Amino acid sequence: MAESGDASSLEDFLSKVDKVQAAVHGLKTDQGDALEKADQLFEELQTDGSRTTASRTVINKQSAGRSGDDNDAPVPATMDAATFMKGMEQDAQERAQRRKQREAEAAIIKEKGNAAFKAGKLEEAHTLYSDALALHPSNTALLTNRALVALQLQRFSDAEQDCDLALRVDEHALKAWLRKGMACRALGKLEESMECLVHGCKLAKQADRPAFEKEILETDRVQKEAAVKKQAEAVLEAGNATAVKVQQESAKIANPDTPPAAIIRCAHTLNPLLREDAHKTIFCSEGGARILFNRPQCRSEPETLSALFQLYAPLCGHIAFTRTFLQNVTEARQLLCAVFNTVALAPCWRAGLAFLEAFCRCEDPHKLLVEKDSSVFQAVFSLLNNPASDGVREEVWSVLCVMTTEASARDFCAENFNEVVFPAVGPFLTLPLQNERESQLACAFLTHAAVSPRGRCVMCANSLLLARVTDLTKAMMTAERARGELVHSLMGFLTNLSLEQTALNHLQQAAPVPMLVQALTTPPDKTCERALALLARVLTSKDLLDAFMKERGLPKVLSMLRAPTAESAPTAAASVARILAKCAALSDVARADLAGSADTVRAIATAVKGATHGEAGNLALCLAYCLEAKGPEVAAALAQSDVVADLLHFLKSEDSSAAENCSIALARLAQNNPAHLSALRKQNGLEILQARMKK
Repeated sequence: MAESGDASSLEDFLSKVDKVQAAVHGLKTDQGDALEKADQLFEELQTDGSRTTASRTVINKQSAGRSGDDNDAPVPATMDAATFMKGMEQDAQERAQRRKQREAEAAIIKEKGNAAFKAGKLEEAHTLYSDALALHPSNTALLTNRALVALQLQRFSDAEQDCDLALRVDEHALKAWLRKGMACRALGKLEESMECLVHGCKLAKQADRPAFEKEILETDRVQKEAAVKKQAEAVLEAGNATAVKVQQESAKIANPDTPPAAIIRCAHTLNPLLREDAHKTIFCSEGGARILFNRPQCRSEPETLSALFQLYAPLCGHIAFTRTFLQNVTEARQLLCAVFNTVALAPCWRAGLAFLEAFCRCEDPHKLLVEKDSSVFQAVFSLLNNPASDGVREEVWSVLCVMTTEASARDFCAENFNEVVFPAVGPFLTLPLQNERESQLACAFLTHAAVSPRGRCVMCANSLLLARVTDLTKAMMTAERARGELVHSLMGFLTNLSLEQTALNHLQQAAPVPMLVQALTTPPDKTCERALALLARVLTSKDLLDAFMKERGLPKVLSMLRAPTAESAPTAAASVARILAKCAALSDVARADLAGSADTVRAIATAVKGATHGEAGNLALCLAYCLEAKGPEVAAALAQSDVVADLLHFLKSEDSSAAENCSIALARLAQNNPAHLSALRKQNGLEILQARMKK
């Protein structure tokens, strides 16, 4: 493509073409004035035709570069509209052919540019895209490709200009909106950057939106960083004593000539001062956050490392510190691995683990630190087998629990479970428990690791793990233990692990119903939510349901049906509906209890309103079994309710399982009470039922 001068001539040319097109359009309405104006503009366009690289159809044969006497004849100053249009038609085919040839040549050069870009030859790619654009200036793909190269070459103004040209050709060019937003951000035009990215995101299809959303977040971060930097500058200009002190101490700590002892003193001085965002920004602006990366001598002294980790921990989550850290993410990984793999640095492990946990609780930085790289996770995990870590074992578990929320850490666990993970975790699941707190943390760690289907499969193949978990579950079946943190974490692990049938079979053999019933509370909390999920999964046999009834589990579950859903346990309602459906379907005793209480069946019917499709399907199934047991009594108890309308709402949905259960319940209601039959007729329910039966 042409450089900035060519781009300017292209813009002038496009502007004149637009005027000609407008004048030609006027021929349809005002022949005289429009024709004269078109001739005048066209003469100007002929003069510029040989200078521009644009490919447009014109009638002037001399400007097209032809030779010969025929072309020397002067063009009449005026001509009628028919002659003008005929000339354009005669010339169009020849012009189109030449344009097609130039575009084909441009496409060949573009492919060469793509190959150079993939090979990392940015300057060569830039030149090739420019050459291609000289032949095909209006090609948006070439413009946005060259804009991308310009971005990587940090020629942000050039990138913005290319994107503007692309958008003049096609205002829906998504890559132009995206790359213009990136270029504007780099140029400090943050509001314009956000406008471009948000507009492009609105135009984009669902599959293309993540790229825009990522850049929108980045622009938002830069805006916030600029705001806090401005605030910090204002605080310093105002002569704030704390701000000035932070600036002075930060400059000292960042000075490469400052000895380690002085660094430690500065860190202790700064620690209580770095509480306000403005003060944290000043610290980072003075280079205080980079000392671990540009001062290698600090990495070998435990006392210095401890002081710096303690200083950095409260900074985690602050935008300026996070940006500095992630700009040096490779060095950060190397540093943390060296710290946790070196016994001589054991005195700073506690501070290092506290810093790492604080950092990993910041979602985006955490992802970037461990994404596709499990080296830091492996280094921390190795501490479990290191005798020198006895004093910081709980901190190790806490960090591992946070880090296993990322896929790379879970993948490591799945790949190395039998050889590395289980030998380290197994002792904390073995009775008698040596340290209940560490056992609880080990279960929490396994809960996260079992999120991965691959991890669950590996765990279920480990018979020793299943045996120890079964024994631990049996040991927790006492009222005083049922609400403890260990049981909470154990149930989390069992909830994930029991998604595999092998683990579910082992869990059912452990007969955990008493422990789970003891954990039920109203309103439900997180522990209760996990207990409900496990009950919904394990209650698959008459023996287990008999144990559930014996422990008075049904009244507890029904009390949650009547209570509003707690924000702390959003999935509790779904588990309650599943448990009630299983009770009605598999236990004669439970079915009789449910059907025998008018208040209970009304509560079940009321819960249908506002339920999800899955919940409604299970509640409808429960009602259907109650109607099978005591049809007239149950139907009469619901005669004044809106249950018919509520069930019909789900019957119309595409969820086949929920619709099928709702249709069974409706049919039995109509069969057992004329009021429900009448309600069905009024709402065209019979036709809907018949249509559903045909499916």
